[in-house]
Amino acid sequence: MFLKIFYTVLPLLFFVLVGFIAGRRCALSVKDIGALILYVYAPFVSFGGIAKLELSIEYIVLPLVIFCVAVFCSLCGFYGARRLFQGNLSNLAGVMSVSGNIGFFGLPVLMAIAPKSLIGAYLMMSMGIQIAELTVGSYIGARGAYTARDSLRKLLKLPALHAVWLGLAVNLSGLSLGETFYQYWDFGVGGWITLGTMMIGIALADAPSLKPDIGFTAFTCAVRFLLWPALGGLIIFGDKALFQFFNHDAYMMLAVVSMVPLPAYSVALSAAFGLPTDKAAFGVLFSTLVATILAPAVLSIILKLI
Repeated sequence: MFLKIFYTVLPLLFFVLVGFIAGRRCALSVKDIGALILYVYAPFVSFGGIAKLELSIEYIVLPLVIFCVAVFCSLCGFYGARRLFQGNLSNLAGVMSVSGNIGFFGLPVLMAIAPKSLIGAYLMMSMGIQIAELTVGSYIGARGAYTARDSLRKLLKLPALHAVWLGLAVNLSGLSLGETFYQYWDFGVGGWITLGTMMIGIALADAPSLKPDIGFTAFTCAVRFLLWPALGGLIIFGDKALFQFFNHDAYMMLAVVSMVPLPAYSVALSAAFGLPTDKAAFGVLFSTLVATILAPAVLSIILKLI
């Protein structure tokens, strides 16, 4: 299982490198690529995946559970960094701790260990993290510049959110989208992962420098690779021992989300909020390299236990 996951994530580093070279040579914009992913690929992939999902109560509860985990980790990152670092690094830590590379890194990993039919459930679960990003994460990053109304307005404009309820409507109606649609949906999933992974390299190319801050990088990676897996493991094994509410597929999705690297979007957000982009960029790069080895190793162990 280790090698299967490892060989799945290893090519992602190639696309990061391609994105970095293209960002430097072709002056590609993270904003433009991000808009293409946000407004075209993400809603298309989310809609198609949820439209054919076999709905169950576990998949409806998962977004709420993962939202609570994301908010808790973001607050731990923010308040923990405020005790250790000066300036606005605590705000950056809160932004980087709320999420992870759940789509462009996590989805290929899930596809390597689970049937394609779980993509919809995984994307619906990830909505909990996206809501946490747009509310708590953005509020911390902007140091209170976003009001609750601003956050709600941004949330309601999120195309993937509307794709979720439209997909649910199609799912519940019993309509079939046909083989042709899902043939192109498969292409869309591949394009979404490829462009999203390249965006990491493009974001790194946009950063003024990749100045390492060992202490800050170690702190954010500790939140991502220690706190997130600890909470994910608590939910998985606590539920398995006491409640058996979630099924094996839900455990796999929770395990994957717990082991992804730091989010690439944090580089773009750091620039938007006036936070240190060089520290964010280096943290994303370092955590992606670490996750290439760590995620297959840990997931191969967890999958044997669940």
